Amino acid sequence: MQSSEGKIVLRRIALFFSGLVLCWLLVHFGRTYLPLLWGDLRVVNFCVNITPTILSILFAFVIDKDLEGRVKMAWRAGIVVCGLLLSVLLWHQQTLADKQSDNQIQSAVNSAVDKSNKHADEQFNRVQDNVGNVQKQVTGLGQSLDDTKRAISGELQQTSSALNSSIGKVGKPEPPELAKLQFSLWKAGLLESQYPLKQVNVDQQLDGSVQVQFAVRNVSHVQAEAIDIWVFICQACSFAKEPEGFDNPKPNQTTVRHRVIPELNPGVAVGDNILNIKVNQPGLPFTTIAFGSTCKNCGAFERTDRYVIVLNSDTMRQR
Repeated sequence: MQSSEGKIVLRRIALFFSGLVLCWLLVHFGRTYLPLLWGDLRVVNFCVNITPTILSILFAFVIDKDLEGRVKMAWRAGIVVCGLLLSVLLWHQQTLADKQSDNQIQSAVNSAVDKSNKHADEQFNRVQDNVGNVQKQVTGLGQSLDDTKRAISGELQQTSSALNSSIGKVGKPEPPELAKLQFSLWKAGLLESQYPLKQVNVDQQLDGSVQVQFAVRNVSHVQAEAIDIWVFICQACSFAKEPEGFDNPKPNQTTVRHRVIPELNPGVAVGDNILNIKVNQPGLPFTTIAFGSTCKNCGAFERTDRYVIVLNSDTMRQR
């Protein structure tokens, strides 16, 4: 009996000392390797990824309703602890990822600064060497060091002036191109090479009226916007009827008519401008017409020279 009790005591002592040794090993290796593992992003990623697998295994093989009493409570507490551990691991994972990203950015910035400083030092040393060579060459030709300094100073001033002039031009955009309008009389079969046509023959009717057609074209490379055009006929003439699309800017002006064109693309012409003009002085061989124009992006008002309309009175005499 005493022998059995002695064996039990010896086993407990052995277990006690084995536990002490195991605890010491755990503490020793924990102090050495646990900080390394805790700070390793790959290890933390592995733990985060394996935790759901462990929980799924526990739920698959241990059924909560089959447990009773303290075992059931311990099981539930263990599940809560696993969930809490997963949350801690996720938070620590994000912290390590942010730290690693900051280190990479800082490393890239430091590398770029080092390369820039190295390049600047190389360029500065090269400039110093060139200046020294220039001084030696000029001194070898019999000039003094003061002359060399004055020559270099003059060159630097010229270079500085050129740089200031160039810098002053930087950032100043070129002025925008202005739209430009061009007028032309119109006739059937008008060739592009004849544009703008400044003289045309027209048949005069018995009442002295003639029908004249003209076109206005945007000859610039930009769109003309909010266009105003005016027609000026001679003082001995009047409008046989009001031209379609035109208005009378002032009621007391019988020889002027006005038209608004919203916009005109580059190279496009508007040719549906038909005027019925009556020549009130019989026997005139010709009459004249002039045009004026402006637009939102055309600049100042422009007025053309007189365009000639030759009156063909043979038709009138035949009638």
